[in-house]
Amino acid sequence: MPKKVAAAGPIEGPWALPEGWRWERLGNVADRIADKHKPDPTSVLPFVGMDAIAPRSMVVSATQPFGQLRSAGAAFKKGDVLYGRLRPYLNKVWHANYAGACSGEFIVIRPSADVDAQYLTVLLHSDAFVEFASHAVTGDRPRIDFNTMAAFPVPLPPIDIQGGIIARVGELFAEIDDGDAALARARDDLATWRKALLKAAVTGELTADWRAANRHKETGADLLTRILANRRSQWAIEPSNRGKRYKEPEAVSAAGLPNIPDSWVWTNVDSILVGGIQNGLYLPQSAYGDGHPILRIDDFQSGTARPSAELRLVSTDIETTQTYALKAGDLVVNRVNSMTHLAKSFLVRDHHVPALFESNMMRMKPSEMLDLDYFEYYISSDIGRSRLCRNAKAAVNQASVNQTDVKTTPIPLPSREEQNVIATRVESLMAEAEAGADNLIAMSAHSVTLRQSILAAAFRGELA
Repeated sequence: MPKKVAAAGPIEGPWALPEGWRWERLGNVADRIADKHKPDPTSVLPFVGMDAIAPRSMVVSATQPFGQLRSAGAAFKKGDVLYGRLRPYLNKVWHANYAGACSGEFIVIRPSADVDAQYLTVLLHSDAFVEFASHAVTGDRPRIDFNTMAAFPVPLPPIDIQGGIIARVGELFAEIDDGDAALARARDDLATWRKALLKAAVTGELTADWRAANRHKETGADLLTRILANRRSQWAIEPSNRGKRYKEPEAVSAAGLPNIPDSWVWTNVDSILVGGIQNGLYLPQSAYGDGHPILRIDDFQSGTARPSAELRLVSTDIETTQTYALKAGDLVVNRVNSMTHLAKSFLVRDHHVPALFESNMMRMKPSEMLDLDYFEYYISSDIGRSRLCRNAKAAVNQASVNQTDVKTTPIPLPSREEQNVIATRVESLMAEAEAGADNLIAMSAHSVTLRQSILAAAFRGELA
């Protein structure tokens, strides 16, 4: 056993404890275990990686056979407590109910006879310990060690009372778990509803009543004719095109595509763009730190982006800045990502602070004859994304689309007037849904707060 790192004996704590309880430092009631499992291709021991425990969950979601790894792993036994030392604010802690191997980023802690392992687990899960650990370490990748953890004051009731506290905490947490499961179902239902809304919007279902009540002043085919005529005239006056032959966009066959209203027409993305498609700016890590804000893949979900104040900054020359600066009306699309997030899109609007865009995305400029919100809704819809990604090139953990994939993506085109109606209706319905989503977020936050309130009461002796 490793030598204890804290002075023996009870200590004074931050609050008064019930009779029979005492304060002890963590290092006096638990030890760090440094045992290792050597690489063994025949081993069937379960291996727990850092990603196997979600932040604040106290649950291992999945394991893999240790024999699949080529490096040594930390050894733990049933009854040990695993604590994620990297970024303590993630609050990754688990009470082991079986023996196995784990990542070296876990500190394996073995409680003494004075402390119940589950009691120690929920203690390390508490906000009090997270705050202690987070303030004890600094840096971009903060790591805590057991010597630092050992100084934490532990409110220690008699061992039999610890068991009663854990049982009561488990009962109360189970009630919260039921509520969390209902919230998760509500979030899934909301996500499904959003997908259905966008599908209805870009197939004409959402505006069927509007078409029935309004005569067509212009069809989608009429609008496409105007867009293509404008493209030809703009191409002809561009000095760099003198002496060149204009190439018409390829026609699109409706075979195999979803049914759309008679007044709509199928075309492709290439036919409704102004200019070409541009891949983003590649910069080495050394360029990050100061200068111009740059939009990266992690900075946006489809349709929404982080405030510019949260974007990372990069240093570039004036010419590069001008070449890769996003402007209102630009649509950026992820061109490299996992299949789950490939082709996420973001429409740049007037109120967005100018930013550059990185190499893992591409930008395009849709014609101003379109309602840009409609265009973004289509790219964000399951129909649009599936069409855009149908020729995606898959690699390890990621996939990619190229400019040709984007240009040849078919898009259903209603009249400009109907596009406006679609955009207005979707915006209104989405706003109502966002209000519901905000309520779900607030309820989830309340769940976290409630759990911590229960733990605070437990460690003050109010649940014993």
